[in-house]
Amino acid sequence: MHLESEAFHAALEKPPREREVFLRSQHGSDEAFVRRVMRLLEAHDRAEGSGIEEAAYPPKMGTQQLTESPIAIGPYRVIERIGEGGMGV
Repeated sequence: MHLESEAFHAALEKPPREREVFLRSQHGSDEAFVRRVMRLLEAHDRAEGSGIEEAAYPPKMGTQQLTESPIAIGPYRVIERIGEGGMGV
């Protein structure tokens, strides 16, 4: 698997149209190897732009501070702010 990982990362640096030619020039005698790495590259390309990265790393919240508390939230009356932040926010 180590060799496949190296080949995957080396091919990933190439433009998509050149990847298979690159892999075949390096490992052409091993058709199964080239197919496995090409499947990894295709899966990587499909995942890119799928939103999975954005979901894993949501954008940071703005740094705008609230200066006034709302008087009510639904049926609840706000008396005072008791804290903010937590859970990495």
